[in-house]
Amino acid sequence: MILRKAFESLSHQLEKNKRHIIQNHLNGLLKGKPIHQMVEADIEELNFSHQHFGCVVATIDKYDEFSKKYEVEHQYYLKMLILNIAEQVINSRYKCIGVNMDNGEIAFLVNVDANQTDELHHGLEECFGKIQHEIAKVFDYTISVGMGNCYQDWGNIHLSYAEAMQALKMKLIKGHGSINVWNNNEYRHG
Repeated sequence: MILRKAFESLSHQLEKNKRHIIQNHLNGLLKGKPIHQMVEADIEELNFSHQHFGCVVATIDKYDEFSKKYEVEHQYYLKMLILNIAEQVINSRYKCIGVNMDNGEIAFLVNVDANQTDELHHGLEECFGKIQHEIAKVFDYTISVGMGNCYQDWGNIHLSYAEAMQALKMKLIKGHGSINVWNNNEYRHG
C-alpha cells in the first residue's frame, strides 16, 4: 500500500515536471530561442503534426487590480483556469497548447494544416468569443486578445508571438475584452 502510493506520487510529480519542462521550452521558443534546445521527446509530446503555426496572446484586463485582489497562488490558479478553458475550446477546432507567460499574459501556440491558414484568424476570433463567454461565467475580469500571423515552421513562432503582442496593444483603443488581429498595414514590429 505504501509502495503503491509512493509510485503514484512519483508518477504524478514526473508528469507535472514534464509539463513544466515543455512549458519552459515553449516559453523560450516564443521569445526566439532555437528549437534544438527542445528534446525530441518533448516535441513528440506536443503532437503538433502540421507545418504551420500561429500565436495568440491573451491578457487579463485591469491586471494591476487583479494582482492586488488575489494572492499569487490564487492568481496562478485563475490563469490556469483561463488557459485550460481556452485550450479546450481551441483544441475542438485546431491543435493548441497554452503557455503561462510573464505579467499575466497567456500565449497559445496553434498548429494548423496548410489549408487552414487562410481562415485561421476568423476561426480563432470565433473561439475566443466562446472563451470570453465561458470565462465570464466564473471570473470577474475580462480578457483581451492579440493574434499574430500564421507561419510555416517552428522557427517562426517568435514572429507570430511578437505580432500578437503588438496587436494586443490595440486594446488601448478598442477597449477591454477586445480581440485584436495583427495587420501589417496598421502595425510595425517595435
